[in-house]
Amino acid sequence: MLKIVLGDIDNSIYHPPTYFDNVYLDEWITDDFSVNVIRDIDKSEVISARVIDSPFLGSIYKTSDC
Repeated sequence: MLKIVLGDIDNSIYHPPTYFDNVYLDEWITDDFSVNVIRDIDKSEVISARVIDSPFLGSIYKTSDC
């Protein structure tokens, strides 16, 4: 579950894009479980670790690690 809290909290992520960019592994997206969840929930197809084809948004690219 995702919780969003306004204010300072110990051991919290303050900027999710930076956190995600620094801990992301390609295997998170290409894992069979992830591919199936993305397909079932979002109706999108995982093309590769850095490309997802969405029927709503078109191709989504992760262009860099930073």
